[in-house]
Amino acid sequence: MISKNQVILKARGNSIPNAVSVANIITEKMMKDNSKVEKINLDTVAEAGIGNMTSTVEIIINKN
Repeated sequence: MISKNQVILKARGNSIPNAVSVANIITEKMMKDNSKVEKINLDTVAEAGIGNMTSTVEIIINKN
């Protein structure tokens, strides 16, 4: 369930380190002691027939 005090960061492939950096900036610099990472979902998607796999991440941040 998404509320107005929640942010969901989603990234795929090479963008995952950027999403993690943004989550750290939000929780440690911008909203220190006022937010926390609630959940991190990791997944890998395989393309049919090709064999390429792409990792995805979803980071859920809640404001206290």
